[in-house]
Amino acid sequence: MSIVPPRHFHDLLEGYRFEGTDVTVTESHIVTYAGLTGDFYKLHMNAHVMADHPFGQRVAHGPLTVALAMGQLAQRITQENWQVEAAIGMTDFRFLAPVFIGDTLHSEGTVSVGKERESNGFVPVNLEVTNQRGESVLTGSFTLIVSKNGE
Repeated sequence: MSIVPPRHFHDLLEGYRFEGTDVTVTESHIVTYAGLTGDFYKLHMNAHVMADHPFGQRVAHGPLTVALAMGQLAQRITQENWQVEAAIGMTDFRFLAPVFIGDTLHSEGTVSVGKERESNGFVPVNLEVTNQRGESVLTGSFTLIVSKNGE
């Protein structure tokens, strides 16, 4: 097993791109999310109603799509050994296309201009999520606090 050296604030330069692992959305994802949040709205849960809807089928919850994308990027951040102290915000999320059961999501993050602090720094990341057809389904950004080297 190889040891991945830690990545600190100064290692995460503007423009650095990284990809999450892909995930296929299942009915189990949607049902579990509905149970956890109490959001059983027909758009997500009623296949018969949605058959007559312009989408033609049930749609994954928007926040579920965000959670799946963030989870896939978090796996990559963990593999790359980023020294994250906290996630401090998520902004500007836009749901650009519906996500259906069976869609495979691919997440990419791009580091934006960071802000250095005394012992760490803010690392903003722009997120784009596409489906198996390459269509953009979600964009947004999140900010991490990442420690500085040796601190």
